[in-house]
Amino acid sequence: LRPGDGPLPGLATALLWAKSGLVVVAPCDLVLLAAEDVAALVSAAADHPASAIVATRNGEPQVSLAVWPAERGRDVLRLVDEGKRAFRAALDVIDWIGVELPASALADADTPEELARLLTGRID
Repeated sequence: LRPGDGPLPGLATALLWAKSGLVVVAPCDLVLLAAEDVAALVSAAADHPASAIVATRNGEPQVSLAVWPAERGRDVLRLVDEGKRAFRAALDVIDWIGVELPASALADADTPEELARLLTGRID
């Protein structure tokens, strides 16, 4: 809906497009993210369909890896209309539950050097 305005408008677009059910959002730079990690988030969402299920690391939300209730798309779009651009703002209007994931699930590779480090098994 708002190209170039950041991740929150992208989330609003995905939720509004889906209309109902759940939307899994995962960044493409989580190169070690495993199916089991995503399954843990989706499983938690089955018990809490009205809440966002957010990956956590050491208790801190990692909002770019989450399962979002599509029905909350209008709420997220309202945040965008208020000038918000970061995913984290959605946690202010949507109840959320954290699911602690292993470090490997959240290890991102933003550069070729980071990718090489992760692929050789070095997770910091």
